[in-house]
Amino acid sequence: MERFIAVQYPLQRPTVCTVHRAKSIILSLTVISAIWHSYVFITAGLSTEDPSSDILSCNLKREYKDLMTIINWFDTSLTLVLPFICIVVMNTLIARQLFKFSRRCRQRDGDTWHMREIERSLPNGCNK
Repeated sequence: MERFIAVQYPLQRPTVCTVHRAKSIILSLTVISAIWHSYVFITAGLSTEDPSSDILSCNLKREYKDLMTIINWFDTSLTLVLPFICIVVMNTLIARQLFKFSRRCRQRDGDTWHMREIERSLPNGCNK
């Protein structure tokens, strides 16, 4: 996000991208993530893989299997797919901005070079 803001809005970057704001966002995301993943304490528990066995292991409780399938799809979308899409979109916008900037610079340099060639071809007193 900071790279996107720095390229798209370079004049606002010093006020938008501050250390305090970055720390606040990281802390907020950490708290939200901890709350979001607290369901594990409810859906997991000690169980036996085989009813005839006495060996206990920490597994998903059977009654939460359908709910965990839904949560797994939502979690995958939220933590993998959505960030991937955001990164691709922002990097595409950055590349577009850099392409437009380089085209403007090339055009300006070409115009400057063209003006120098015209000045060289003029008689000595007509350069200005």
